[in-house]
Amino acid sequence: MTAWQLCDRAWSRIAFWLPFATRVDRYFLREMIFPFLSGGLIFVTILTGHMLYWALDKIINQNVPAKDLLLM
Repeated sequence: MTAWQLCDRAWSRIAFWLPFATRVDRYFLREMIFPFLSGGLIFVTILTGHMLYWALDKIINQNVPAKDLLLM
């Protein structure tokens, strides 16, 4: 079974829970879900990377113990 067939099977289960949606609504939802999730993942990665950079800067350059940063 290919990945596309698995995706169609999963989508048919989701479509069961959206009885009010027309075929066009389900098509638009299927087309928009990947960009939405990938954008959210990129956003979270950028925020996490910024906090990691800040913490490493404090530990390396200012000699702050990692234990103290975890308590902040």
